[in-house]
Amino acid sequence: MLGLALRRAAPGAPGISDAQRTAYASLHSKLADALLDIKVAVNNNKLSPGTALELCTALVKTHTLRAFCPLLAAASSALLPPPGQPQPRAPRRLVQSAFSLLQAAVNTNCLIVDIVEHYARSKSRLSLLSTLATELAESGLLEHWSRLALALGGCEGVDEGAAKAAAQMGFILRTALQDKWEHSTRAGSEKSDGAVCDEVSWSHLLLSGSCPSLVYLLSSHLVAFVAEVDGGPTYGLPTAPE
Repeated sequence: MLGLALRRAAPGAPGISDAQRTAYASLHSKLADALLDIKVAVNNNKLSPGTALELCTALVKTHTLRAFCPLLAAASSALLPPPGQPQPRAPRRLVQSAFSLLQAAVNTNCLIVDIVEHYARSKSRLSLLSTLATELAESGLLEHWSRLALALGGCEGVDEGAAKAAAQMGFILRTALQDKWEHSTRAGSEKSDGAVCDEVSWSHLLLSGSCPSLVYLLSSHLVAFVAEVDGGPTYGLPTAPE
């Protein structure tokens, strides 16, 4: 249902009127918010872990994450100026809508990783994390999401929220990939062929030039981290020779 609502809310969705698109946008927002209740329901024994795992598996295998991409792309395009021009002051409603979409994508990924981490058995966990990693790498979600996060970083009132969302997304990716790596290498000290392929795939994704916003976002966070560790004005770089 979430994937369907996302797809029909996208600009240019065939056979969908503006009124219907608005209704589907409201629906996918409510459904994304409802995802937050799944973990709570499991903790309160109102939903079985198996059912929660089935729901998260369906979110990945039905390509729901890909359905976010057209909406993320449209939201960032509405906020970013043409090349060489300053970023205009966007209407408050547009900014809040874009930020809600950004957070919804984070929450969806967070739920999937959290449920898989806690409730999937070892073999199925590795399979699901592998499918998720492939989906993230091939869908373009991370690039579209990063572009919107950067756009919102220049909008007053949501800039701090966008930074927190970026930190959340980074934590999600680290958790998913680290867990997947550990399961891939647990059988021995050498990397398995699958683990090597995954490492090459992600390295190619970051170095191919196809994800400039993602690379810029990661680089800026690395620079900020080094600057914080350095504690000085040189952003962790050596001081200029005198």
